[in-house]
Amino acid sequence: GAVTAAVLGAPISTALIVFEMTGDYALTLALMVTVVIASLITREFHGGSFFIWQLERQGHDLRDGLEMALLRKIPVNSILSAAVDPAPLSLAMPEIRCRLQTSEAGELFVIDQRGGLVGTITLADLDRFAFDGELDSLLVAGDVARRLIPHLISDDTLETALDVMADQGKEYLPVVDNNETMILLGSLRESRVRDAYNRALLQSQREQRGF
Repeated sequence: GAVTAAVLGAPISTALIVFEMTGDYALTLALMVTVVIASLITREFHGGSFFIWQLERQGHDLRDGLEMALLRKIPVNSILSAAVDPAPLSLAMPEIRCRLQTSEAGELFVIDQRGGLVGTITLADLDRFAFDGELDSLLVAGDVARRLIPHLISDDTLETALDVMADQGKEYLPVVDNNETMILLGSLRESRVRDAYNRALLQSQREQRGF
């Protein structure tokens, strides 16, 4: 019983099954003691049950549970949306207003001549420039863009993506190739992360059932 409990990672269930089969309190109490010892030894040398060992052999990192393991296995570049219409540094104010009004995200990513991410513009960023037509001939996207914005790297995991979104209070982030060149590759929405996680979870469940 102790060996079974340790291997399966189900000490309480094992003790209850033995008690139901025997009805012997003394035997069940002795079993519970040995189950605890066996489980501690197994956890010390193997880190978990036989089923956890199987999942880890498949490449799942279960330090924080299966859910986080799935998020760690999926890279951002596998689900990012490349349908981004970036704004050049030289974009004029009238065009900025027009594009913000038609933007689904209500945000424009500003890039330089190399395609590198420079910053972002929202209506809130425009502030007093939003409706002051007298400044239209003086200001361009590079003047009003907010710099040093939160972003994701293409090989970040979905775990990292969710962490950044939660920390920054954002549901929509730009994705770049790396922190040196900052070439804009696309964007990622929180909803796409959730969808990808749900698909991976269903696939994992099918694999465990042998489908």
